[in-house]
Amino acid sequence: MPAARQPVVTALPPPPVFPQTAPPAPPLPVAAPRPAPGDGLVAGRKLPPVASQLADPLRSRLAFELAIAAADPKDATATALRDFYAGREFAPAWVEGNRPTDRARAGLARLARAGEDGLDATRYAVAMPAAADPTARAATLELAISQSFALYAREASAGRTRPATVWALATLKPEAPEADDVLATLAQSRDIAAALDTYNPPHEGYRRLKRALAVIAADKAAVDPEPVPTGPALKLGMRDPRVEVIRRRLAVGVVTADPTLYDADVRAAVMDFQKAQGLTDDGILGALTVRVLNGGRKKDRTALVLANMERWRWMPRDLGRDHVFVDVPGYELAIVRDGLPRFRTRVVVGAPTTPTPLFSDEIEFIVVNPFWNVPVSIASKEMLPSIQQNPDGYFARRNYEVVVDGRVVPPSSVSWNESTIRRVRIRQRPGDGNALGNLKFMFPNEHAVYLHDTPSKALFDKPVRAFSHGCVRVENPLAFADALLEGHSKWNGERLRKMIGGREARVDLTEPMPVHLAYFTAVATSDGTLALRGDPYGLDTRTIRALGL
Repeated sequence: MPAARQPVVTALPPPPVFPQTAPPAPPLPVAAPRPAPGDGLVAGRKLPPVASQLADPLRSRLAFELAIAAADPKDATATALRDFYAGREFAPAWVEGNRPTDRARAGLARLARAGEDGLDATRYAVAMPAAADPTARAATLELAISQSFALYAREASAGRTRPATVWALATLKPEAPEADDVLATLAQSRDIAAALDTYNPPHEGYRRLKRALAVIAADKAAVDPEPVPTGPALKLGMRDPRVEVIRRRLAVGVVTADPTLYDADVRAAVMDFQKAQGLTDDGILGALTVRVLNGGRKKDRTALVLANMERWRWMPRDLGRDHVFVDVPGYELAIVRDGLPRFRTRVVVGAPTTPTPLFSDEIEFIVVNPFWNVPVSIASKEMLPSIQQNPDGYFARRNYEVVVDGRVVPPSSVSWNESTIRRVRIRQRPGDGNALGNLKFMFPNEHAVYLHDTPSKALFDKPVRAFSHGCVRVENPLAFADALLEGHSKWNGERLRKMIGGREARVDLTEPMPVHLAYFTAVATSDGTLALRGDPYGLDTRTIRALGL
């Protein structure tokens, strides 16, 4: 069988998404202390309230334009611009006469290359104003340049989208710089292009994707292969019009009476492709195999990289010198210390119908021999019918108990229905079979999710591990606990192991450890070679749509 042309992406093993060599993230540039927005004071001095008090026509025009714009209290950017210019007595920062200064030209040239950062350069373009009056023209140009610089800094830092509007369970809170701080920093910088660069994410994962984007853009000779339509997984013996596309894509040259039949020759070609790409070579044309096949198309690769660069902008700029990084689509967890992953283990994350949310928090303590307090949603949707048939038997078989007003009561004493199940608490006692296993790692949050052990160890052997109700199950919880407690004066994994089987107990970390639940489906090596993962929650499609790609 002729060798098929392989796409220029790989799937597995992906390069680690965890930052390995990136230095501690610098904070966003902040200019000198400024007055509270809109207070009309600079260094305790009342600003001239009337533009006519300014002798210079351009300063007067800027004060007038900014006073009108800042009159809207909801326009924080206009207020910040007004405060920036008020602090310099409305002297222009970027215009001399009717032309941009050399500094402004250098900054605008950097904005013109915003596409290299995964942004839309057209959003920051500044056109020469057409006003006949030279003062009005200069003022309009000056403010347009400031607005473009401020917008670029904001979108480079915090992204063009709001995480929660892309996906309700993405409750990350990107850090956006204040417009007046941005402008003050740029006005004082010796190298304005370098200063603008600092607003992009400092993470190594973002930098590698930026290199991957450059590699894709430089591949002028790339010819997009025929896309494989999405659809149900195809197995041996099935018929589907997409099989004809697979025959062409993978150069299956065997003549057959029915080209839509997924026969042994097609299956063998799919297995060869999967093996070459590091996928599970089961011969099934599933969603991930189709994704990697289509990942060879330049447009698709570009969109995926841009979506993942956007999601890096959602992340905190400073992940923490030491932190826990949960790679949701990679089904892996790492403890990163001093920029390097010191501990890694596989995890099981939420199923597509009960996904793991994306956010950052801090692990505060570990619970040994935990009770499992059953969420009301699980109790109502999955347990209630069986409880109603035989309350005492159901609870006894699963080591559950029911708590009413702080007291454990017999299950049969409760009249079980949709109303009462929401007014009582069902919990599973510690011990064998407990859904949380022997350990849970707590970072109290609005989603009520956490990391925990599990008795269902077989699921860790599956390549796709999205099965939980939203919490993250850890394959090696004792080893994880030991690594998490590194440097603790009293506790380690061995001491926790000796406690297993006893009463529920809480162990506090010496200091809370930052934890990040993150979602990256495209990662890259240091030379820009792209690797794709699955997209269990369909977040790529949502992000791409939100970006208008």
